[in-house]
Amino acid sequence: LAAMLAGRLDEDESDAEASVAPSSADARMGKLVQRALDVPAPALPELLTQIHEAAQGLCDAAFEQQRQRIFCTPKMFLTFLDAFRRIFGSKTRELKRSFGTLALGLDKMKAAENDVTEMRAVLDKKEALLREAQAETDALLQEITVATHAAESKKAEIAADRDVLAREAAKITESREEAQRDLAGAQPALNAARAALEQITANDMKTLKSMQKPPEMVRRIFDGVCILLHHHVDTPQCVTGTKGRLMLQDSWQNGGKQLLSRMGFLDTITGFNSKNKDRINDETCELLQPYLWQSDYTYERAHSASGNVAGLCTWVRAMETYRRMSKYVAPKIEALDVAERKLELANQKLEAKQAELQRAEETLRQCQNKLQDAKDRKQKLEEDAANTRRRMKYATDLIAALKDEKKRWQEQFAGADEALAEVAGTAVCCAAVVTYAGPFDVNYRAQLTELALQLCKKRKLPVQTPFSVVSYLGDEQKLAKWVLNGLPADDQSSTNVLIIAKSGKVPVLVDPQEQAVRWLQAMHRGAAVPLATRKATADALQQQVE
Repeated sequence: LAAMLAGRLDEDESDAEASVAPSSADARMGKLVQRALDVPAPALPELLTQIHEAAQGLCDAAFEQQRQRIFCTPKMFLTFLDAFRRIFGSKTRELKRSFGTLALGLDKMKAAENDVTEMRAVLDKKEALLREAQAETDALLQEITVATHAAESKKAEIAADRDVLAREAAKITESREEAQRDLAGAQPALNAARAALEQITANDMKTLKSMQKPPEMVRRIFDGVCILLHHHVDTPQCVTGTKGRLMLQDSWQNGGKQLLSRMGFLDTITGFNSKNKDRINDETCELLQPYLWQSDYTYERAHSASGNVAGLCTWVRAMETYRRMSKYVAPKIEALDVAERKLELANQKLEAKQAELQRAEETLRQCQNKLQDAKDRKQKLEEDAANTRRRMKYATDLIAALKDEKKRWQEQFAGADEALAEVAGTAVCCAAVVTYAGPFDVNYRAQLTELALQLCKKRKLPVQTPFSVVSYLGDEQKLAKWVLNGLPADDQSSTNVLIIAKSGKVPVLVDPQEQAVRWLQAMHRGAAVPLATRKATADALQQQVE
C-alpha cells in the first residue's frame, strides 16, 4: 500500500505540472496538497482492510438472503487498492489544477488591480506633460502670430518700396532714352568726322609738313584744331585776303605748324572723340565761331584746297555741333545721374529690408517647425494618454465585471484545505463502490456506502458531505452525453457507468431489457471497431465469454 501511494501522482504528472503556471499560486497549492496527504500511516491500511472485510460480510449476507453468490477474493482487495490509488491521484491532480487555476486567477486579478493603480499614476504624469505641451503650444502660437504679423508688415513695406522704385526706375529709363535720342542728333556729324579722319593718311601729313606755307584754307583749319586741343593760337586779327575779303589772321607759325610736328598727331585727334569731346566748353565754341561763320569753312572747299586733310575741317564742325547739342542734354544727364544714385541707394535700402524680411521669414519658419514639433509631441502624448485611459477602462471594467466572480473564487479557494483534506476519505469510499458495488443491488450498495462512511468517520478521516459517487467522480458534460445517448437519468445507471469507467476491468453486464446494449451501441456509433453483442441464449456463450 505504501508503494502504491508513493506512486499515486506519477500518472500524467507532466500534464498536471503543465496545467498550472509556476507562480505563488503553485507554492500555495504544494502546501495544500502536502496537507491532504498527511494521513496517519497505520490508519489507512487498517481502514482499507476493514472496508474489504465489510464488503465480504455483505457478500455473505446477499447469499443468505437472496441466495446470490458474490465472491470477494484477495485479488479484489488489490483491485480496491489500485482503484483507491487511481481515484486519489486523479482527484488530487484535478483539485490541484482547479485550485491552482483559482489561485492564478486571483493573482492575475490582483496584478490587474495593481496595474490599474500604476496606470492611473502614469496617466496623471502624462496628463501633466500634456498640460505642459499645451502651454508650450499656446506660447508658440502667440510667438508665431507676432512673427507672422512682423513678416507680413515687412512684406507690405517692401512691396510698396519696390513699386515706388520700379516707377522711379521707369522714369529714369525713359528720361535717359530721351537724352540719348537728343544726343543721337549729333551722331551723324560725329560719324562723318570719324569717316573723314579715317581718310587722312600718314602721307597726307608728310606732304603737309613738307610745305613751307600750306594753303590759307589749311592754316585756318589748323587754327580750329588748335582751339579744340587748347594749343597756342595768336590773338585773332582781321586781315584782307584775296579778292578783298576780310578774314582772320592764322596762327600757323606759332600754333598749327608746331601741332602738326607732334608725334601721333592723328592718334590724338582720333582719341579726342571718345575721351575729351565732353570737355569742350562754351568758351571753346565761342572761339571757334569766327571760323565756322566763314562761308568757305566747309569740307568741299577744304578738300579742293588740301585733299584728304579736309577731314579735319569736318571734325572741327562736328565737335562744335556735339557741344551745342550736349549743352542742352547735359542738365538732363546730370539729373539722371543724381536720380540713378538715389535709385541705387534706395535699392540698397530695399536689399537691406529684403534681408530683414528673409530673417523674419526664417524666424517664422523656425517657429513653425517648433510648433509642429510641439504639436507632434502633444499628439503623441494624447495618443499615449488615450491608450492608457482605454487600457485602464478595460481593466477597470473587467475587474468590476469579475467582482462577484472574485468573491466566489476566494470562497472556493478558502475551502481548498477542506476539499483536499477530504480527498483521501472520499477516494476510499468511491474506490469501495467502484470495486465491490458492481454485483450489488441498490440496497446493498447503500449499505456498503454507509459502512465505508462510518469506518472513515471512526478513523477521523474527512469525507465530502453529502457523499455521492456520481457527483464526485462524474463529469457533468459526460453525464449529459450519456443521457443523450439513452442512459436512464437515475443514480443507479450513472453509478453503473462510473463503475465500468473507473474499475479498469472488463465488465459483464446483466441486461435483460437491452438498455445497456442500446446505450453502448449509441456511444460506439461510428467507431472503427463495431460493438459485438451476444444473447444469453446463444450457444457456447460461456466459451465465448471466457
